[in-house]
Amino acid sequence: MQSRIWATLLALVLMAGCQPDKSTTEVKSPQTNQAALDAGTPKPEPVETPDLGKLTDAGSDTDGAAEAVQEGPYAPISKEALAELQQVRADPEPEELTQGRHYVTSDEYAHYLFRKVIDDMGGVYIGLGTDQNYFLAGWSKPDVMILYDFDQYIVDLHSVYGVLFKRAKTPVEFLELFSTKMETSVVEDIQKAFPDEKTAKKLTKMYTRHRRQILRRLKFTQKTCQLEGVDTFVDNQKQYDHIAGLWREGRVMAVRGDLTKDKTMADIAAWAKKHKQTVRTVYLSNAEYYFPFETGSYRSNISGLPMDEKSLFVHTFPRSKKFYKYVFETGPTYQAWVTSGKVADLRELIRKASRRVEPQFYMMTKMPDGTEPNIDMFKQAEVWAEERKKAIEDPSLATVELTANPNGFLVIDNRRVGVVTPGKIRLKPGKHKIRLKFETGELSEEQEIEVKKGQKLTLEFEPPPANSADMGTPSP
Repeated sequence: MQSRIWATLLALVLMAGCQPDKSTTEVKSPQTNQAALDAGTPKPEPVETPDLGKLTDAGSDTDGAAEAVQEGPYAPISKEALAELQQVRADPEPEELTQGRHYVTSDEYAHYLFRKVIDDMGGVYIGLGTDQNYFLAGWSKPDVMILYDFDQYIVDLHSVYGVLFKRAKTPVEFLELFSTKMETSVVEDIQKAFPDEKTAKKLTKMYTRHRRQILRRLKFTQKTCQLEGVDTFVDNQKQYDHIAGLWREGRVMAVRGDLTKDKTMADIAAWAKKHKQTVRTVYLSNAEYYFPFETGSYRSNISGLPMDEKSLFVHTFPRSKKFYKYVFETGPTYQAWVTSGKVADLRELIRKASRRVEPQFYMMTKMPDGTEPNIDMFKQAEVWAEERKKAIEDPSLATVELTANPNGFLVIDNRRVGVVTPGKIRLKPGKHKIRLKFETGELSEEQEIEVKKGQKLTLEFEPPPANSADMGTPSP
């Protein structure tokens, strides 16, 4: 019985957020082939992945391969090296997808907590999932960006992002490309970028089906970050230019990969070592929630990455159905723990080695031997957290402290915002309608308040009685 459970869990890795958006596309999951799983890693089938280096405007011609690509604010790297990166092998497709869904957008909302700790990291960025990677890369400013997911659908979706980044010159133009009025024009761009009719049709269908959902997600994350005083690639021109430049110079590679298999991550590590590239930021989302460290090739995949003392791993870890812890640690710290045999999984590691920077935000400071060589980094993270909070204080606004049991998302004037309890929100003077969407899915009774300039107050929320009428669902 246990082997059957673990076989299923092995297929549920590398997802960008464990709770899917209601508007994500459901797909029919194939039946799990237990015999194939028990037999070991199957031989991968050919992958119909768009060649990201062959977009008509990619500008990544490999003639004169030894020539270093140095345009923009990036470290030099040869065109030969970039061409080799595109040849990284894909891991086999999973037997099934988590809940039979494509995670077209992330459901993690507080990546802004990582803003200062990954600032200007440079080097190689490796990230799982979709939109959240562009926010993180805007802050970390990598020289090479590797987008990694076990769902081929998500890997292909990044090709659509590539077309839009190459076209739009500003963040405003980028967001507009997801609008209805620009749909026809963007479809033409996709068809020009991918002459293969089958590929163009597939990517066009992705864009037309998901553009509204993606736009809602981008704007929601933008608003959430603005409330926390954090700029992003959708409102900061320099961040946008950095990401768009990566696409235009052929410094982005999207690949189907499974952290527990033995091809994709091993190839990435080998490529980085060969070309003397340091992996500086690895965003694993909540993938490790689904498997212990001993699973497959996970330990060797993590330990094999060329990292230094500046390198970081960043993760999310579910603390309830829709809420996450946001966790980070240095590359050497995580590599040491994963290979130590002293912890079984990320849950145990967080419990043994982490300190809380602020609510939801944790750093793993301890090494397997009990020492804390990174305690200064932890203290700096605390300083950054306080600086962020002070920076958004405005004497013209009212401050509302929020408490609830159970916790939940805040809904202001019928719009859900990226603030959870316990927490704090700043409001403009005037009347506001406030309620909470609890992690159970229920909505609290609506409270109407009128706040004044500089006022401070506290609001408490309780779930409605079990037999209360459905209060509806707020706008996303």
